[in-house]
Amino acid sequence: GAGQIAKSFNITVRSIADPPVLNVNPSTSGYDAVPLALIIEPPALSDTDGSEKLGDITISGVPDKAILSSGINKGNGVWTLSAGELSDLTLTYPAVAEFVLTVSVNSVEADNGNTAASSKTINVKVDSAKNDIVAANIKAEWNKGISHLTWDKTEGIISYQIYRGTSESDISIISETFDPFFIDPSPQYFYTWYYRIATVKEYTVPITNHTFKRIGPLSNIVCLKALPIPKISITGSKLLPDGAYSIIVGQKPPYEVKGTYEIMSGDVKVIARRLDKENLGTGTNSSFDIKLETSGEWDITVSEQNGWMKANVRLKLEIDAKPPTLTLEGSETPATEQNFILIKGKAEDSETGIKEVKISSEKYNGQFFKALVDSSGYFSVEIPLQIGENRLSVIASDNVGNETIKSLLVTAKMPTLPDIIISNPIDGTSVSIDKISVSGVVRSALSPDKIRLVLSDRVQFPEGINGEYTFIFKDVHLTEGSNILEVKAETPYGVTSAKSIVTYKTKETNEEKETSLPEIEIQSLKPDSYISGDNVTVSGTVKSESGIKSILVNGSEAEFIAGEDGSISFKADLSFLDKDSLNISVEAIDLNGKKVPIGFVINRDNKPPIIELTSNLKTSPEINNITETPYTLSGKVIEKNLSGLSINNQNIGVTPSGTDTWSFNGNIDLIRGKETPIIIDAWDYAGNKTSKEIILKFDSNIDIEVISPMDGGKFTASEESTDIDITVRALGITQEDSLKVYIDTSEVSINRTGNVANGKIKVSEGEHKLIAEVKTASGNLLSRRNSYFSVINSKKIPLELERQDPENNSKGVEPNAYIAFYFNKPIEPSLLEIKVTETVHGKTYVQPQPGADITQQSKVQTTEINRDNEAVTGSISYFPSNTMAAFYPERDFGYNGNVFVTVLYSGSEIYRSTFTIRPSPTLIYGFVYDTFFRPLTGIEVESPMLGRKSVTDNNGCYSFGFGESAVKNNINAGRYQAVINPNLKNRLFGSVAIWMNVQPEQLNNIGFAAIPILNPQNPFRRIVSGQDQMLVGKEGEIVLNLKEVQLTFPDGKDRGDVYAQYFKREQISHVFSQSVTVIGAFSIQPIGVEVSGNLQMTILLSPINGSYDYVSKIGSRVALIGINPDTLEIIPVGVGKVNEENKKIISEGKTTYKRLDFIGYAFVKEENQPLLERYVKGEISLKDMVTALETTN
Repeated sequence: GAGQIAKSFNITVRSIADPPVLNVNPSTSGYDAVPLALIIEPPALSDTDGSEKLGDITISGVPDKAILSSGINKGNGVWTLSAGELSDLTLTYPAVAEFVLTVSVNSVEADNGNTAASSKTINVKVDSAKNDIVAANIKAEWNKGISHLTWDKTEGIISYQIYRGTSESDISIISETFDPFFIDPSPQYFYTWYYRIATVKEYTVPITNHTFKRIGPLSNIVCLKALPIPKISITGSKLLPDGAYSIIVGQKPPYEVKGTYEIMSGDVKVIARRLDKENLGTGTNSSFDIKLETSGEWDITVSEQNGWMKANVRLKLEIDAKPPTLTLEGSETPATEQNFILIKGKAEDSETGIKEVKISSEKYNGQFFKALVDSSGYFSVEIPLQIGENRLSVIASDNVGNETIKSLLVTAKMPTLPDIIISNPIDGTSVSIDKISVSGVVRSALSPDKIRLVLSDRVQFPEGINGEYTFIFKDVHLTEGSNILEVKAETPYGVTSAKSIVTYKTKETNEEKETSLPEIEIQSLKPDSYISGDNVTVSGTVKSESGIKSILVNGSEAEFIAGEDGSISFKADLSFLDKDSLNISVEAIDLNGKKVPIGFVINRDNKPPIIELTSNLKTSPEINNITETPYTLSGKVIEKNLSGLSINNQNIGVTPSGTDTWSFNGNIDLIRGKETPIIIDAWDYAGNKTSKEIILKFDSNIDIEVISPMDGGKFTASEESTDIDITVRALGITQEDSLKVYIDTSEVSINRTGNVANGKIKVSEGEHKLIAEVKTASGNLLSRRNSYFSVINSKKIPLELERQDPENNSKGVEPNAYIAFYFNKPIEPSLLEIKVTETVHGKTYVQPQPGADITQQSKVQTTEINRDNEAVTGSISYFPSNTMAAFYPERDFGYNGNVFVTVLYSGSEIYRSTFTIRPSPTLIYGFVYDTFFRPLTGIEVESPMLGRKSVTDNNGCYSFGFGESAVKNNINAGRYQAVINPNLKNRLFGSVAIWMNVQPEQLNNIGFAAIPILNPQNPFRRIVSGQDQMLVGKEGEIVLNLKEVQLTFPDGKDRGDVYAQYFKREQISHVFSQSVTVIGAFSIQPIGVEVSGNLQMTILLSPINGSYDYVSKIGSRVALIGINPDTLEIIPVGVGKVNEENKKIISEGKTTYKRLDFIGYAFVKEENQPLLERYVKGEISLKDMVTALETTN
């Protein structure tokens, strides 16, 4: 039956890992240097029972320069990543390439480590994303002062980057635009700007659709050149150091201001603004004018009415209320026997100058007699007198209407010798009768019986009383023509006379005048003139005393244009028709029927000249390469009626060379490697003009220099010939090249060493040409230079003064100058004579030491000098070869003087000249002391307004203007601020600002100024804008509340270190307001810390004479004081409350500090305490308070 067989065996089950699930996008593509997307899904386990886990993900085949956005680079092209790093994974490769990446991942059994792998490949393609497109045809131009750029639009370009800079080496990106144009409003048109454009191309990355841009290369640089800046000048003004203009005006507005403008075109509108006022003016043809209603500072804007340009200027109208200074010579009550008096004097006005000096006399009511005034203000004028008292008023007026009047009472006495006045006939009279009466007046203290009047052979005695007599000679016979009628007065004391000349014309003479012929004047044309048109207008004027009936031009009536019967303007139009010349006849007929004809010929020329050059030169824009300089440009002009020829606007002479043909030659200097444009113009008498332009370029590697003889040199020979040294240098010549030199046509034997050749040749008198040329070994010309010189036989040269220094009509010559004379050949010293005279009126500086230059002195005085053609003595020195002599005056010339020089040789005058000495220099000096009145040495004094610095000497003296030439000494009258020890350069002392009032051409003593000594134990303390409880001073004597204050230190910062020290009033250099009583104040250093806002403070009271007893007597309030920056005066700026118990002053109400230079307090009278209280309460202004204190304190 059935049976069962059993057998046992062992089965071992091992876990086998399943390959994980791995999905990738098999390919990707993109562009160089741009991330490419690698799409790899996170791998998953096939066995999901939890017995397996995923291993690392690896990507192999990664090129060396490729970068993955995540993962770890293991080297050899292998990267490892986690599943979490696969999201948004990218690869970046910098070049064009194709490669394959392998992505692998393992699954691992947990119990035995068995692994299974899955791998996929990704094909990668990297393409080029390049942009090599350069923006083309870029143009930049100004449009109404705004920069406009345009360029060609390029396909495939989405935008353009704009680069800009102020130089070619400093250009950076400023903007980007999508259009092929750009408007750049930022640049100012008066600067030059440089632009470049870069194109921008856009690419889209596959798969991600990410876009990126590629910037193309920068374009060529385009230069936008600066436009000229419009300029305004104010007529009759001075330019101040701060850039404003200044005009001194009178006291009566409105003030008419005129000026000119440049660069702007067309009509302009003018606007002047001051505070809340605005005035309007107009301008045209480069000139404008406007009326201003008040003085002060105005801002004036001139702008184009139909354009965009405009310019601004500041104008200060300063009132001159000071009348001129008037000084009269002699007595205020003179007496004279003459019928006139000479009034002399001097009128001065340092502000605007003297306009006129005039004299009125009550005897000649309404009539003024103007005086002749010289440049120094001296004047003289003759005034007619009548017997008795003559009241005269001398009136000096300056240029803005201020007047000074002085009165004279002149007594005219009867003269002892008779004064004869012939009243009839008047001198110069013409009459037509042969007999006339001669009558007049005789004035004399003698009785009439002692005055015997004689006219020719006729005698009589005058009639009348009281010294005023009359006479008459009847039926005085005249001869035809001129008659001299002389009346003599014979007295026991002498003889006087008077004359009158009378012309007698007969009837025949008058008839001849009445029948004079008409006069014709042609104004439009000259005889034998040329015109280019087919028609001509004949115009002119006809004059006739009898009147004009008609005017005929070529037989036809001319057109009357204007005039009266005696003078008529006319015109007539004529045509040449088919002829080139036109005979013109003009006939004038007067009312008496008398005719006057004139005739002339004019010519027509409507063909321009023809210019032909001898050399086969190409016209512009082609360039002609030349190997010699100067280049001789020669040619001819074909023109029958040639008027002129020029090369580059320099007139050139021509010579006839044939029928209607003229030859010309011109030497053109060329520079090696540079293109030189040449424009040749020829024109005829009719105005026809022809131009020809060529461009020459000295195209040679060799530059020849003729060192001797120099081009244009003149050599003097004592005989008919002389030896001339030859020196020529050829830069760039090689050893194989040859260098030869010719004089005219003869070769010069030379010795050459390197690039320099020397020689010598005997040359006869006359004009000569030197030719130096370099050729190759084969004879090809490389470079040529021409030079011209002349030899003159000195025996044939007349002696001439070639030059004088100072030159004739020179101005601004120094007063200690010598006069040098340069002759064209050697002179015999014994035959030379130099005469020098001087005329000068005014002040000059007294020299402390003989022969010293006065402008080098720091302590000088002035004295008045008056010299009229005064001889100036001196010595003459002669220089080697006797071609130069120098005159050294024994004394200095006077400032503003006129010097006259006469040079004589062998007794004959050969030269005459004059020159003017510089104006008297404007000199400024002052002294610097410390607070104990000891002079300080080595302290700098600076005036930025003057643009000058000085350092004090051992006496504490500083100065400006000393030792400066006339050009540099340009210090104008005015008020200038200076700073002593600026920026605390000497840390032992503080700084002080002062005003300097300067008068021109004078020695200005500014006086002394004390600067504070800084105590080294007294610290500088930091103060900050907007902060409270800022301590200042050694012991914190001042506490500043700066919560509402903005400080500005000299360096522009809002914080800084300050020093405070108390000084007594007499130790402070500034002027104090008279409205309060000041004992002292704190000096704050550095000076110039500006304050904006309501500065509050607490100040510790200082003892007086070691005691505080005075505190109980000063009242409940004091005035706070500070500096006025405009006047540098210490003035009230607020009010402080006195705390008697704590010996403090606490500011109360608003303060008006502008600068921190000084902080202090001042006392007022007890009865004025209510004024301070009213200010604190706001009932009165600070100005009202100060005004009241000035009148009562």
